[in-house]
Amino acid sequence: MAHATVSVVIPAYNAGATLHRALATVVDQNYPGLDVIVVDDGSTDDTAAVAAACGAGVVQQPNRGPAAARNRGVSASRAKYIAFLDGDDEWLPGRLARTVEALERNPAASLSYCDVFAILESGEPIRTAEGFEPRSAPSMEDLCTRWWPILTSAVTMRRETFERTGGFDESFANPGYEDVLMWLRARELGEFRQVPEQLVRYRIDPLVERMEKYRSGYRTFARAVHRRYGARARPLIRNTRDAVVAVQGFEGLMALRRDDAVAARRHFIRALSYRPFYMRQIGRLVRTFLPRHLAVALSGRTRLAVPGTGDQGGSIDTALASEREQALPARAVR
Repeated sequence: MAHATVSVVIPAYNAGATLHRALATVVDQNYPGLDVIVVDDGSTDDTAAVAAACGAGVVQQPNRGPAAARNRGVSASRAKYIAFLDGDDEWLPGRLARTVEALERNPAASLSYCDVFAILESGEPIRTAEGFEPRSAPSMEDLCTRWWPILTSAVTMRRETFERTGGFDESFANPGYEDVLMWLRARELGEFRQVPEQLVRYRIDPLVERMEKYRSGYRTFARAVHRRYGARARPLIRNTRDAVVAVQGFEGLMALRRDDAVAARRHFIRALSYRPFYMRQIGRLVRTFLPRHLAVALSGRTRLAVPGTGDQGGSIDTALASEREQALPARAVR
């Protein structure tokens, strides 16, 4: 372990069903001298047993979330480079070699990452065009402006970078946004290098349930980013917030399409908890309290316009497309 070139750190919580495949894709890298560490983050299933059966080192801890689990895994490792993989994601051949080579060729770079493609929980690939389009390596200004498609399972870092950042912020007790904050800190220390190949399979669904789980993470993220970067990062905070609002708006519109006013109301109220004076969502919420015949009379069978809301009308399909586009950054949150 002491002479390993790369340490692979895998946080895993109740990942027994997917961990075997994730670890197999590490073996398939055919990369010498790997130090593979699975951090069992308080699982209640067979996560630890699966990891041990696959030959990985296992560290166990009470459930503290992926930020603390990754930190624990790094502290148990020794290699010059650290590569991350979540227990439900998969690497493609070459992922490790390409990202390490990018750092070896660029001594000033603090971090390298590859592109990814998204898959459903079932493993079925979906269109990559929805928010995961490859983008060139970001500047600090880019990262302060909007979410950037850098997924944890696609990242390799220098140990020195990780240690200088202080690791993942463990105030994120639940998954969500801890990686975005880490990339900001790492970018302070040096440029990033992008490997323009899709070398990670990344699971993204179900979305709304994940957004609910990540609510506290967003609040922690907004406070931490504001505290560290102030006005400079307001666009990023706003972009991230609006993505979460759009997720709830999208689901509310889907519920309206099903004529399920109760579910629609719940989603619009959640959207307003992030952005209380957003007139478009207020108008939609009002509609859920109207008798169906009155809502139809005022806005039409598929119209969403409500006077004074700022919503320009359009069909539910049009509004769904708009909300889906704004929600894209939220789809990649871990």
